[in-house]
Amino acid sequence: MNELILWEWDKKERTMRRYIKSGDIFCFQYNEDTYCFGRIISRLDIGTPAEIFDYVSGIPTISKEIIDNASRMFHPININVYALFDRKAMGEWRIIGHCNNFKPSNVDDIFFTFGIAPCKKIDVHGNETIITQGEAKDIPKLIFLSDNDIKELVKSKLKKDYINHSQISAEETIDVDIKEEIKPFILSESTYNVSLLLNVGSYKNHLFQVLFKNEFRGNGYDWTSLAKIFLKEKLPHLKASIQFDPEADMFCAYSENKKAIFEFAVAFHAMCEEENLMKELLARANLD
Repeated sequence: MNELILWEWDKKERTMRRYIKSGDIFCFQYNEDTYCFGRIISRLDIGTPAEIFDYVSGIPTISKEIIDNASRMFHPININVYALFDRKAMGEWRIIGHCNNFKPSNVDDIFFTFGIAPCKKIDVHGNETIITQGEAKDIPKLIFLSDNDIKELVKSKLKKDYINHSQISAEETIDVDIKEEIKPFILSESTYNVSLLLNVGSYKNHLFQVLFKNEFRGNGYDWTSLAKIFLKEKLPHLKASIQFDPEADMFCAYSENKKAIFEFAVAFHAMCEEENLMKELLARANLD
């Protein structure tokens, strides 16, 4: 069984190339307020295959639960560990954990190509096979991607997909975009915290009625139960940061951590818009 050890972003700013190994968990800063995560698949003589998880966050922290359930954002890539982690020549990349006894999974069809005469493909274990140039056309080349190259790949996915219920606004302030995105939820900022509010009784109330056979439910306490199981299953790294103060006619979540409440707000709203997912969570929630 894999034993996962994680540590804080600030613990180790630089890791020398010779100490980087298969199973290392890394984090890199996508922009001022967003972090991405991944894992070193293997170390080869001619490259370092790595996978980027389909998860982004406003803080440089990831949990074991998220790693265990994460998928790949795109095809594994070949990264320059010397430039990114050792010499720190581009971007801000750091090793934040390691998975002992790590054995890569779902890699049987992962190959890179290199060479011209002959042209070869190589798997993540270093096994090389001679192939034709025609066969090589559909296989990624074994070239080092720069920090900017990788961020462009991430950018293209963030535009197309909602990454693992955790995509957040790039802005720290409550701007017009995020307010529009999460309607009918409302963000309210005070001196000490930021609150996420919902006047209950209308939004998605039909889902509560179906679940409870048209009996009136969907009060602020029921929404809180839904939010708690959502945090537990989808955003466990935010559980300690998000607090609740519901009333019968209002759902209220709040936090002193702006990034945490913004991430929760966007993710929670996106889940509610995916009604099948919302119904699944409601069925497991401990409703008052």
